[in-house]
This record gives sequence, C-alpha cells and structure tokens, in this order.
Amino acid sequence: MTWSMNKKGWLDCLFYFLGHQYSDFWLCHTWLDSNGEIRFSKWRTYLDIQGDEKALAKVNQRTLLMNEAVLEIDRSWEDYLKVITDLRNKGIEFYAYATKSHRAKHIHLFFEGDMALMPKYVRERKRLALAEYYGCDKQLASDKHMIALEWCPHWKTRELKDLIENGK
Repeated sequence: MTWSMNKKGWLDCLFYFLGHQYSDFWLCHTWLDSNGEIRFSKWRTYLDIQGDEKALAKVNQRTLLMNEAVLEIDRSWEDYLKVITDLRNKGIEFYAYATKSHRAKHIHLFFEGDMALMPKYVRERKRLALAEYYGCDKQLASDKHMIALEWCPHWKTRELKDLIENGK
C-alpha cells in the first residue's frame, strides 16, 4: 500500500501523534553541491521551524524521535523484505519506507512512552540491540543521527521516500 502526505502534515504527525510530544527532533536540508560534495544546512528543531514555511519547504532530513527505532537495511531488497516479514510474523507494528530505486530502506518502530522516558544511554542500547539482531546500520542507535525524511524526495536521488508497508 502506498499513499502520500504533505511534509508539514507529516512533521506534525511525527511530533504530536507518533512522538507523543516527547521529542523536539532536529531537521535539516541536505544536498549535493555543484562539485558533488554533501552539504548540510544548520540543524533546527521541529518547534523552532514549524512556523517557517520557507525553511520547512527545504527540510529533507530529521533525527529519530525518542520513542522511535529505525532499522536501516543496507543490504539487498530481499533482505529488507525478510526483516519486514519477520516483524509482521512477530506482530510488531512498523512503517517500512524506501525510494523506487530501493534507497533509504528504513523500517520505523514507534514505542509507547517507556522508550522516550529511558535515559539516553539505555534508549540507544535498545536501538543498538535491534540493529544488531537484524543486521542493520548501528549508527541509527543514536538520538542525533539524521535520516532521509519520509514523504519527501531523497536528497541524493530526488526520488520520493514512500511508504512500502504499514505493518499494523
């Protein structure tokens, strides 16, 4: 199933509904300059930027919410689908995203308040354990790791990072 949402609506949904207002997450704009070098705008928080339509229009990356874990599968599409199948079989709720060329293969897991209320070290260890279990990118254990924003063109490919499956 695929569907789309505008960027402002999605950021509001992340903050209010999925993040339960625990996380004033960071946002930025990432792009490739004329020499192919990766560039980043200044990081600004959601609450700081939410009324700035011009800045919101450029945002294409965000940090994780305090109650979120993201599994990034850098391996094959088949490996990505195996993780989705395993989560579905275990009855774990998730949102799986990717671009049409299979970049930004992310699976988002949102936990109720217990994870957001954990000390940072404990929360990051929980994310790390999930990443190790599924053989995913361990950098996403950090609260401050940027990921490509959902419902938005990926900063490298310009392809939409779209919902692949909602595992509810």
